[in-house]
Amino acid sequence: MENLTPGSVEYIQEAANRVISNSNLGYIVIRDPSEGARFNGELGESNKNQGDYLGVQTYNFTPGVRVAMMLVPQGTIQEVVNNPNLGGNKRPLFSISEANPNNAVQLGELVSGTFGWEDLRNDGNTDTDYNDIIFQVQGLTGGVTDLNQVINPNRDWTNTSLGQEIITFASETDNLDLTSPEITASLFDDSGLSNGDNITNNARIVGQLTDASDIVSFQAKLNNGNLVDILSELNEDGSFDLDEDQLTEINGGQLADGSYQLTLQAEDIFGNLSEEFNFSFTLDNTNPETPNQLAIQNDSDLVTNNNIPTFVGESESGTTVRLFNGDTQLGEAIAVNGVWEITSTTSLTEGVNNLIFNSIDAAGNVSDSAGLEITVDTTAPEINITNPQENAEITNGARLQGSVNETGTNISQLSYRFGDGSEINVPINEAGEFDVELDLTDLSGEQNLILNTVDVAGNSSETTQIVIVTQPTTDTTAPTITATLNNDTGINTDNITSDATISGTVNDNSNITSFQAKLNDGEFVDVLSSLQNGNFTFNETLLNQINSGELADGNYQITLQAEDEFGNLSNQVTVAFTLDKTNPTWECS
Repeated sequence: MENLTPGSVEYIQEAANRVISNSNLGYIVIRDPSEGARFNGELGESNKNQGDYLGVQTYNFTPGVRVAMMLVPQGTIQEVVNNPNLGGNKRPLFSISEANPNNAVQLGELVSGTFGWEDLRNDGNTDTDYNDIIFQVQGLTGGVTDLNQVINPNRDWTNTSLGQEIITFASETDNLDLTSPEITASLFDDSGLSNGDNITNNARIVGQLTDASDIVSFQAKLNNGNLVDILSELNEDGSFDLDEDQLTEINGGQLADGSYQLTLQAEDIFGNLSEEFNFSFTLDNTNPETPNQLAIQNDSDLVTNNNIPTFVGESESGTTVRLFNGDTQLGEAIAVNGVWEITSTTSLTEGVNNLIFNSIDAAGNVSDSAGLEITVDTTAPEINITNPQENAEITNGARLQGSVNETGTNISQLSYRFGDGSEINVPINEAGEFDVELDLTDLSGEQNLILNTVDVAGNSSETTQIVIVTQPTTDTTAPTITATLNNDTGINTDNITSDATISGTVNDNSNITSFQAKLNDGEFVDVLSSLQNGNFTFNETLLNQINSGELADGNYQITLQAEDEFGNLSNQVTVAFTLDKTNPTWECS
């Protein structure tokens, strides 16, 4: 514009075109009717400040160019673009006095970089107070006329309270801060097992606000609430600490468990507004449920021979279940679909162990504890055989005798077998002793007699004893029976008697396992108990039992039959007799 005459229509036209281009040729910087100033108050006249202060604004120019300022007092740049020949109170005024009517000074410099406009043309009716628009510029060198040289002494406002405040601010901020404040924030205590998931039971947020200049506004809101002033919570070093009370105030009510987004925004003395800082967290103050259905895996009686057992149970999904023995933690696991399993990381001691389980959620809330008493027994029981001895010869009827010593828990089973044969259970008494007849069926010769015992904890012991089994020679001969009246009273060969006692023998090479008798057509009755060393006697009492009633006088036939242990059955032997216990009668004449 050096080729144009300052103040000419062409000069004004070019200046207006450059300003309205909003480029590095020129910008509209202040729109006084709609934009407010940083400071409010009276400077020798009523306060005409209105609108919101927009803070520090930045514009780009080519380095090294010369910059001038332009003011349209009662109009707009667009009006000047449309009609550069505007006059009166719409005639543009410039920071270059040569461009103003009568070369008047319309802009004065208050302090370095801070200027005041006189919006009334100095060639007319003006108050020359130079307070109509006061602004500060950074990034330019040079200057204009000192405001003190042109201000009307009767309108001098620089010594007023507000004037001094403006001068102090302008002097202290000679180097403008164009950088917005920066905010960081985090949970004071990201409680729980993870310190990076922003889930907590402690509603307290701390942070830092960083800026080269003083902060004049610091606001916060939770979720979709309203912004609340928290400038009083900002410390001199820029740190801040919002505890539950402050967050409750920001929230407008008590903080319930749930998800929150804290929004923070700050503004410095130059109007630099920080970006909204958003921090999300979840508040959880509810304790998880207590672990339940506690058990040893694959064990129903809480007695185990595994000193590093695995435990199972149920808990709230997502919580971490922890296992303790006293104050020592033995393991932990996360409940998935409500179930979990924990293997102890440390060997448990022999005997009774009282274990504790609890759950901790992501926020660090801990459930009530659940106890589990288990017994650990890793020592196998001991078997002591007293009979038969090693390499003993045994035959049918041989007995297995001895004892089992508990080494921690009760014996749940004792059995024996020969070689690979079937297990045969052996009962034991309270003292751990046993005494049973060995089953030698189909066995002969040298045999491995194997005893096995298992305790409640699952520990087992096995011992082997060699025995020689001798089986008797097979007997194929049937028993023979002899029987007769014990006392054939009267004529002793006629089998007529007053004494029905029957005696006799049963002879066999083997044991008699069955001996029966019947009278006449009655049923056979077991009389094996009457057989002693092959001899028997049936007295009247026994005969009455065989007869199922008292023997009356009359004719009888007793039938006898015996069987040995090899199933050989004797022939039936009969004895016929007549019982007569009635005395004869006689007559005397």
